[in-house]
Amino acid sequence: MNISLGGNRMERNVKMGVYTYNGEDISFEYYTTLRAIDKINFVKAVTDTIVDIDYYSMIRNLIFDYMIIKIFTNIDTSNIDGSNDTIGMIEDFINETNIVDIVKSNIDFNIIDELNNAVDANIEYKTGIHKNSITESLGHLLKTLNEKVSEVNTDEMMKMAKTLSSVSGELTADKVIEAYAKSDLFKEKFAQKSVDNVVPIKKTRQSKKTNTTK
Repeated sequence: MNISLGGNRMERNVKMGVYTYNGEDISFEYYTTLRAIDKINFVKAVTDTIVDIDYYSMIRNLIFDYMIIKIFTNIDTSNIDGSNDTIGMIEDFINETNIVDIVKSNIDFNIIDELNNAVDANIEYKTGIHKNSITESLGHLLKTLNEKVSEVNTDEMMKMAKTLSSVSGELTADKVIEAYAKSDLFKEKFAQKSVDNVVPIKKTRQSKKTNTTK
């Protein structure tokens, strides 16, 4: 796999760092800001590497971190890029060094966040897979299920189950209705409804007229 980049790195906002590799301390330079062309190269390199004929989603974060090394630093990665086992060498190099941690901890986190969002958006554009829509849909579904479950009256469910268990033979719609009409559950519901529908009678005091015949 050949990972190449276009454009030139910027020559400003440079910091010095030291990473350890194979027991040796190695100094390097890294950039704290990126130009627009650098950001474009970053996003394009990550997306083109993991989205080809197939979509290699499992190496998304690995390639993202490798692009931090390639674009933010002056570290020579030509031996990795030209290898027959590029992905394996990238994984080993990142696991055996702390370069990515050094860079991330010394630059504005908003830059990393911006690149992450841009990469995800570009992947969605190329694959047609909209993760946010799926996540939101699942969130709404779970919310609805939670609301419905919270509305369930378990006592009533048990009473209904007991009622249906008493039905003999084939369970038909008529038998279900008949069983429900004879059940305590129906009587409780009907009694409560009857109470709710009662119109209270107001008693009024009427004055009595006494007719006196003279």
